Amino acid sequence: MSRLVVLAGSILVACGSAPSGLPDARLAPIVDASDGTDAPPEAGFDADPGPSCNPVAGTGCAVTERCTFIHPTADPAYTTLDGPRCFGGISALTAGEPCIFAAGQVDPCEPGLLCRYGFCRSLCDGSAPCDQGFCPPSATATAGAAEVFVCAPPCDPINPTCAGTDGCCPAVEPGATPGCAPAGAGVIGDACLVPTDCEAGLTCAEDAPGVTSCRQVCDLGGGAPMCGLDEGCVDVGAIGYGVCYAAFMP
Repeated sequence: MSRLVVLAGSILVACGSAPSGLPDARLAPIVDASDGTDAPPEAGFDADPGPSCNPVAGTGCAVTERCTFIHPTADPAYTTLDGPRCFGGISALTAGEPCIFAAGQVDPCEPGLLCRYGFCRSLCDGSAPCDQGFCPPSATATAGAAEVFVCAPPCDPINPTCAGTDGCCPAVEPGATPGCAPAGAGVIGDACLVPTDCEAGLTCAEDAPGVTSCRQVCDLGGGAPMCGLDEGCVDVGAIGYGVCYAAFMP
């Protein structure tokens, strides 16, 4: 699978989530550049993708067009997209604004953004880092053979407020900013390669040199979430939270 965007390096993060409602939002009128009509094009246009464009850099389209995607379904927790492709009609929805889309609708956010869980969020890669939060190590969605990455907005791993299936994923590296990103399915003890291999509330942490597994995040101050019996909350270099290890482990 080719990568639409590239993330330099990897980080260890923990994921925790809490339900959150979606805000009221508006659909931005978009014109399909291929035919000049106002009607949202139908999903599944990959057979005729149009001119090549880069949705992160915003290049490859005419001045009156923008490079973006179509949402095949109305699911705010989407994992697949159609595109990218050039569309006419520049959207007025900026970063952080409420947004919504219907099945087959062109994404309503301005160039360089994508609507996710009711808000316009920045697309990211190694050359376009996130202003807030971080660019997740695992793809937010796929578009054909390409992977799409959406900036993980800031959150608190001890008191997460992420929407839907996203988890609050803080890097254990000092100075890194936690953010809401898609959580994986790995449970405590499962082997992991990247942070988002683990389910919400867990982190991909080192057990021994070259050996990593999913482990629970804990509050270094003694509050919730707390570790189980015969476990301790170990400071792994993050600010305000640690990782649960058995007493005999580091």
